Amino acid sequence: MISRFFPGAILVLTASAYGCASSPASVADNVRSDRNIQIRDNGMLTRQEKLGHEDAVFSAPPSAVLAALRLAYADIGVEVKSSNPATGEIGNIEFVRLHKMAGRPMTAFVNCGSTATGPAADSYRITMLLVSVVKPQGTASVVETRFQARAVDIAGGASAGQVECQSLGTLEQKLHDLTSEKLPR
Repeated sequence: MISRFFPGAILVLTASAYGCASSPASVADNVRSDRNIQIRDNGMLTRQEKLGHEDAVFSAPPSAVLAALRLAYADIGVEVKSSNPATGEIGNIEFVRLHKMAGRPMTAFVNCGSTATGPAADSYRITMLLVSVVKPQGTASVVETRFQARAVDIAGGASAGQVECQSLGTLEQKLHDLTSEKLPR
């Protein structure tokens, strides 16, 4: 089903630790936000691309993090349609938004390019995948969240084609922040 909407996007979600933070004080300190890749062609910057996932470390066991993640998904308005506690997976592999999500304009979360009237994310129908995987790391848990999006110009219809959108990392950060807030103290 994933390949139908996100060709070539095979989710191989593995959790790994980055740095030495085994018991972080907060999620914000441990979510990597400097993950831009500069692709150069003949010495010129041609594109910047955000990697497809964000990681966070929580000082809680996987079962507690999964429960908090489920609540966080609800808070951002994404229905959990896929959940497997045995593998630590939770999320939704196909949902659609127009204009807004989590009370904010889509341009706060994705860059789908520009149109003559402004950012495409403001007027395009955006189909998304948002999936998290929770893995144990000692007494803590590592959460890897993958977010992918494609958009279609609703004014142009099916003939307009799809464009790939880049994540700005803000949705993943919001999900991880909400997860942290929902963990038992």
